[in-house]
Amino acid sequence: MEEFEEASLVRIDGQAHVETGSPPGPRQQALKVKISIFKWAQNHTKSQWRRQSSGEAAITIQKWWRGTLVRRSLQHAIICAWLVQKWWRKVSFQRQEEKRLMALSTYIWSEKASVLLQSMFKMWLMRTRYKKYQRAAQIIQSNWRLHSFRKTSDAYSLNKLNQDGIDLNIEIVVE
Repeated sequence: MEEFEEASLVRIDGQAHVETGSPPGPRQQALKVKISIFKWAQNHTKSQWRRQSSGEAAITIQKWWRGTLVRRSLQHAIICAWLVQKWWRKVSFQRQEEKRLMALSTYIWSEKASVLLQSMFKMWLMRTRYKKYQRAAQIIQSNWRLHSFRKTSDAYSLNKLNQDGIDLNIEIVVE
């Protein structure tokens, strides 16, 4: 949104001028036109008009009217230029905003893709490690079960029983 500074009226060489900190915009131009009309009206009082002859008064009125028409046309041109500038600023801002959104969406798309790729790689890496540790646990469990089975089955084996002093000689008699 455009901000306008307040204009201050300055008299230079007996003429009114509008002084602002920025280049004159349409509002400042319109203010200049209003000030010039006001200045002209101050300089031409009714008493001056009465002292003039009718021909001089007609010329003065014609000058004033022509000046008024010129000032109106200038004011109209200034307002039209201001409207065109306003429209152009709006259009250029919209184009710039579209470009910014396009660049942002492209950036976000590439960021999403890279994050997804990293996520998939980390998932594969974790799955591989998990399978490796799972296989190691299975091997340990299998060896432990084999060891515990052998330990318990040795207690019931024939060799173990012979070592304890139990005689298991079986004679088979066939009649």
